[in-house]
Amino acid sequence: MVMEWKKNPDVYRCVIQHVGAEKEIFVLLNENNVRTNPDSGVIIGIVVPCVVALAVLAAVIGLVVWKKSKGYMKASTQDSDSENSDQPQPKA
Repeated sequence: MVMEWKKNPDVYRCVIQHVGAEKEIFVLLNENNVRTNPDSGVIIGIVVPCVVALAVLAAVIGLVVWKKSKGYMKASTQDSDSENSDQPQPKA
């Protein structure tokens, strides 16, 4: 897409009004003194994969932390009833 100012560069001017300047400054527009944003397709092509990679990384880290927290439990130090079933029960 060609900008209108590129087709008619002598028609479009930038007018600068500054408190410190005695009179207005006029600058003709050309490609050397006009800065434009890069094509948004390039930005999207960089940002979207980075966001997806961060989401996958966060999911993997979350899964690892969840598995570790759900893992082995501390063993009980008390004997269970089944281990003591061959011994007579004390009478109350």
